Amino acid sequence: MRGFLSKESENSSNFHVSKNMRECANSRQNKKVCLKCEQVCPKGIINRNRNFASSLNECLDCNLCVAVCPTRAISFSSLNVDKIKKVLNTKEEIIRVGCYESRNNKNLELYCISSLPWETIAFLALNKKIVFDKSECRQCKNSHLLEIFNKNLQRVKEFLGNKSFEDHIVISED
Repeated sequence: MRGFLSKESENSSNFHVSKNMRECANSRQNKKVCLKCEQVCPKGIINRNRNFASSLNECLDCNLCVAVCPTRAISFSSLNVDKIKKVLNTKEEIIRVGCYESRNNKNLELYCISSLPWETIAFLALNKKIVFDKSECRQCKNSHLLEIFNKNLQRVKEFLGNKSFEDHIVISED
């Protein structure tokens, strides 16, 4: 996987997500405070008033903060990098993405299907067909996160174009 996930490969000793404070929007500008990672963290560990590193032992490795960070200052946890590499290196032609609640067959299990940034979805789609399992999303306590997923899919569609998107990405709701 030359190039893609290279930053994450360098940080693979970090079991949990890591945040490069110099790249954070709040460090780069003073116009408007960015709260995206704080607002999406299910454990509330990403907080301007707490030390990020000392809170990581509470981290779920959901990677939702990675998916919403506008400057990509937050890197994947090594756990999720390994999952992505593993599914890319299998002979299976289809990547079936589902959350931990999904009872359907999946070869890439995530905390939430919304936890993949659009760039990761695009990279996966350029390599294999992807089927996203949304069967549990309607009754999920985190259903509000589908807005992130939908925005990321829209960006992937803009990047790949309609035909390539339709050829490589399927949304399953059963």
